[in-house]
Amino acid sequence: MGVSAQAPSGRGRSLVPGLAQVHARRWLALGLGALLPLAFAPFGIYPLAPLCLAGLFALWEDERPRAAASQAFCFGFGAFLVGLHWLYISLHTFGKAPLFVSLPLMLGLIAVLSGYLAGLAYVVNRGGEGNQGSRVSKVSIGAPGAETSWRSISVRSTSRRCGSSSPASCRICPRRPLA
Repeated sequence: MGVSAQAPSGRGRSLVPGLAQVHARRWLALGLGALLPLAFAPFGIYPLAPLCLAGLFALWEDERPRAAASQAFCFGFGAFLVGLHWLYISLHTFGKAPLFVSLPLMLGLIAVLSGYLAGLAYVVNRGGEGNQGSRVSKVSIGAPGAETSWRSISVRSTSRRCGSSSPASCRICPRRPLA
């Protein structure tokens, strides 16, 4: 059992403000990640994929890079834990590997794969100078009719605006048409 940190006055206020919210967001990310594999075969609940990713992006909004990275790690851990459950069966049942070998191998692979998502979240939410984090403003997921070039994916809102009357000639303006 964990000991909760309380203020010396005994009123029950936490010394670490928002700690419960941080853990709740991580658990929510873990749950969203665990739902993601259900969008694929053999379950085929296809609408879950964009909903789970939208939930993850909503969790990242206005987050610092480290907090977004920890949420993405939890999301990836849940997704890969559910999605790669067959790996334990392959190693333990068919490969005859003992539990103390197969379980750490599987969890290690899941942790490495989740680390990639954490790195992505850190890069996406990295703010500019003096910025506490950034907003995920637009993510093009390749829906029919959407722009799918890599340059169309704008993951950070920028505070720099050119003010030019002709966005086509501006190198900074996000409204510039993509060639």
